[in-house]
Amino acid sequence: MTNKKRYYCLLFLVFISQTASADTVKILEWNISGNELLGNTTNQNAATAIFDSENADVIALQETSRGSNEIAAILSPNYTQVIAIDGQEIWVRNGSRFVIESTGTWAGLCNNNSLDGAFASIRDLNSNSSLHLYSAHFCIPDTFAGGVDTNPNVSNEDQQEHLCNVIDSMEANAATGTVVMAADFNDINIPVGESLVSFLQSTGTLNGGFCIDSAINMVDVVSTDVTHIMGTGGAGLYSSIATGNPSFGQHGYVVASVELDGSETDPETNTGTTAATDGGPSTAVIKGRVSLLANGDGVITVVDTDKVAITGTIEPAQEHIGQVGNLYIIVFYQEQVFFRNDSGGFSSWNGELGALGPYREDIILEANMEVEVITGELLGLFGSLEIYFAYSYQGVFYFNVSPLSIEIIS
Repeated sequence: MTNKKRYYCLLFLVFISQTASADTVKILEWNISGNELLGNTTNQNAATAIFDSENADVIALQETSRGSNEIAAILSPNYTQVIAIDGQEIWVRNGSRFVIESTGTWAGLCNNNSLDGAFASIRDLNSNSSLHLYSAHFCIPDTFAGGVDTNPNVSNEDQQEHLCNVIDSMEANAATGTVVMAADFNDINIPVGESLVSFLQSTGTLNGGFCIDSAINMVDVVSTDVTHIMGTGGAGLYSSIATGNPSFGQHGYVVASVELDGSETDPETNTGTTAATDGGPSTAVIKGRVSLLANGDGVITVVDTDKVAITGTIEPAQEHIGQVGNLYIIVFYQEQVFFRNDSGGFSSWNGELGALGPYREDIILEANMEVEVITGELLGLFGSLEIYFAYSYQGVFYFNVSPLSIEIIS
């Protein structure tokens, strides 16, 4: 190999090593009703099985109450409790990936009783981005049962006041990272226009006059009847993973993942920014997408039994359209690197450009080309996939700087 070819290879691998890092954070939200764990080994074992199987990075709990010691015994081998107040707790997976930047609480009331919320700002070193997580338990609305609030101005007055106490903090944090509210919203039977969900999406109103309208843009990612995980940014940043309703605990739990990439771009596709192995500028646009065959929805986390389509689109630079070139697919999985060969299989790759086989060879480069990684189930795979797409023209490779990242669970 000539020195120039060695340089190409080194540059290609440097770009990949800088960008191929997992940055999906999995969050579990649960009003666990800790009193149902107290002295109940059946429920304790069931809770342990749920936490183990979901394998979340961050856990937000409510109503831990008298079962807090039992919950700590279950979680402490793998997680650290970073904040707890009035039954609201936040736990973060042990290890070097996450750094706790700050924690705090904010005031909440329910029929004149304290029901404060817990907050943690968590730095993900993989993506160098911050997750600002709020764990709350809102008061039951007046429409749920008589006598909750004897003289309300609006049906969910206590809920709105609780949210007003923290909305300024949420808006400020939205400018520095991803804001997630994981909570028991207790938003059953709330009339349209008074919904906390609508308010956080900036489509509802607070007609009690407790605080000004929110400017924060949040989406309702996943929910049971009253339990929610919500967050800032576009819906494509999130992947709804699971909802479960065990025989104990209020309302069941919900699990979702969020892509912490420091931006609000849609992780179904990634940005399309490209680089060239000769170090020159590139105007090509190369993207990837994972979608469910059942409904076409884009996702970033899949179950290995899901039927999916993993595809890429390559838009060559204008001056390359109509020329002859090659197409490539490179896959990182469990610290190994593969390329898709022209027979449709996957071959191991040692990182040398001369050993990189094309997916399509000597084709006419068109303005918009779709390439297929796989269609069907990902049975037997577990963990992260990082995928790059590329084309070559006259010995120079053009590839997506940010990989298509997929998390596979079983």
